[in-house]
Amino acid sequence: MTEAGKAQPSDDVLKEMRTHRLLARNWQNDALLIAAAENLLKGRAEIPGFQPIEVHLPFDPDDLERGTSLWQLQFAGLVVPETFLDAYERTGREEFYEMARTVLLAFGRYEKKAWLDRGFLWNDHAVASRARTLADFWSIYRHRPDYRPEVAAELWGFAAHTAALLAKPQLYTFATNHGVIQNLALWQICVAFPSLPRVGEYKRLAFTRLKDQIAFYIGPDGIVLEHSADYHEFGVFLLGMVLRYATFLNLDVPPEWVRKYEGAKKFSTEIRRPDRSIPQFGDAAGKGVVAVLTGQPDQHGRMGPLTPDKMERPVNSFSMYAVEGYAVLWDNLPSWPLPARLSQTIFAWSNFPGHAHKHADEPSVLLWAGGQDWWTNMGYWPYDSPDRMRAECWEGSNAPHLTGEKCGPPRTSTVLSSLKSPELYAVEMERRGPGAFVIRRLVLHVVPSAWIVVDDSKGNPDKSLETIWTTYPNVRVESGNTPDLYNLSADGVTERLKAYFLGRPSMTIKTFRGSRTPFAGWTAPKAKPEPTGAVVTNQPADDAWAVTAWILDDGTKQVGMTTDPVRILQWNDARNWELYLPLDSGTRLVSRQGDTIFVDPQKSKSHAKIQGVLQPPSAEVANQISQLHESFETAAGRYPRTRDLFLYRIRASLLGVVILLLQEIYFFFCRRAGRNHSKALRELSLAGWIILAIWVVFFYLRTSS
Repeated sequence: MTEAGKAQPSDDVLKEMRTHRLLARNWQNDALLIAAAENLLKGRAEIPGFQPIEVHLPFDPDDLERGTSLWQLQFAGLVVPETFLDAYERTGREEFYEMARTVLLAFGRYEKKAWLDRGFLWNDHAVASRARTLADFWSIYRHRPDYRPEVAAELWGFAAHTAALLAKPQLYTFATNHGVIQNLALWQICVAFPSLPRVGEYKRLAFTRLKDQIAFYIGPDGIVLEHSADYHEFGVFLLGMVLRYATFLNLDVPPEWVRKYEGAKKFSTEIRRPDRSIPQFGDAAGKGVVAVLTGQPDQHGRMGPLTPDKMERPVNSFSMYAVEGYAVLWDNLPSWPLPARLSQTIFAWSNFPGHAHKHADEPSVLLWAGGQDWWTNMGYWPYDSPDRMRAECWEGSNAPHLTGEKCGPPRTSTVLSSLKSPELYAVEMERRGPGAFVIRRLVLHVVPSAWIVVDDSKGNPDKSLETIWTTYPNVRVESGNTPDLYNLSADGVTERLKAYFLGRPSMTIKTFRGSRTPFAGWTAPKAKPEPTGAVVTNQPADDAWAVTAWILDDGTKQVGMTTDPVRILQWNDARNWELYLPLDSGTRLVSRQGDTIFVDPQKSKSHAKIQGVLQPPSAEVANQISQLHESFETAAGRYPRTRDLFLYRIRASLLGVVILLLQEIYFFFCRRAGRNHSKALRELSLAGWIILAIWVVFFYLRTSS
């Protein structure tokens, strides 16, 4: 096997595989990488994005459980030998190569003999990321003058064991990107170690799994259904890899994969701003997004090498994705890439139960304008933080919700209608559940500088309705000259935003920054929590309504000094109302009458009256959503994942020992006291043990999720 592996695959293929990392590594420059490798030789890991931590070379199993969960994932994913290999590739220094070899083999020996999981030893993502590092080391070692067959055999054994773990049904994570990663890693091993036994089986297994998974992992328009901008970008990279490795392995991919890939790249173009930042919906860090490796498949689905993508201007000003649950609106695209006159509005109501990285954020709206995030969600909160559950629940978004509402109960969300015209855009979204609770949100954009958000709810008279409007950390929130006005500004940004919060007289408005009770005024750019400004509204939930209006100006005049505020002229219900909207270009009367939106310029000859009719989505949308759910449920039945019950078994065993000891102590004292009830007590004890065994086996230790 190893002799055949010296010739196949080619060095060019293995060199290309070096760029296909399944765990991100962001070195700013070679000097930092080399310095990190030198520190690693001294037993100190200083990897970008992580706190420095001591490691014990060549390998200490205790290091698997040290540091944060994200670091443990990196460590189990072979970040230490990978760093040495990267430094060796750039410098040729033998000490880096020798330590990479020693660490890699030591880790493989331990992993092969381990009986119990520790840290992220057998985590799906960690195991998958090892394939690339093993291939990278083999690309070097097979040409070394100190090549030894026994070392090669040990390395190939490590690769074979890694492939077996990736193929193991109990460890397959079908529901998320981790399953895609596992299949890609299997293909990486098939490409890098082609003479391994079972390579043909692994190639077919990964292909079959991917057919099942791509049916629901990516929507028909190409959006990755993991409720996150970051994970969509990652999914674009993964799907590009799928097409590239299928090409390596001479597999004919379904045309649907190519179509979804092109749609995925298009959505990436639409959500990226000129500075490559992306909106923080779901688990998304938002800032500092690097170029994604992409390619252009031919008409047969065969993909060439993946290269860093280029920033492109979005094609459409308004894109509606009714199936996946998003809409994207851009203002003034001809001025791209200059941010001063650009704005991006994100509408999000996506909710696919069982899929990953879901936050309770439907329906929410995010605004970026003039190069600045104004309204955002909390984003990617660290998993080790005790506030993680709160950040991914309703407190983490600007979606209206019941005060204290849990994010677990079932609920559904959909888009009810939308409107598109050169001067007026609208999206109306709805969320139903828990129980009879219904919330609707209509978001209007009056080009170029005004947004109106109309919320209404019903179905829960005993609760209150809360909305947490979260800003970006560099935004200042200051009270205006009326109780319902707040002025938003940021250093280095010319534009200013005026925000009006209108509603029933019973509605309260409060501001917070870095508050724990309530949990408000937080966001996590770059996955690091930071205090920020938040405006929180609260009112009785049944038949509640609120109108939020934002007006963006260019900062040439002092914000908030106008004596002409936004106000509600008429409110009958959520489908019949009128709003007074003063703008620099002239006062407008904005109203809704049923499904028709009117924008009437008041005392202005320069603007014509605008009206548009809200249109429902296509009837086909519901069918496509049902197909996605059915594909997910089919895969769930085909790939049941066994839960790791080791700790549960330990607890059950300890409970049994404790009960046994207490029982025997009690019987001992009964005998000492001369009580002659041992037979009855033993029979009662036997019945208790039978009941306990049934509870442990059939209820406590449920073998599948």
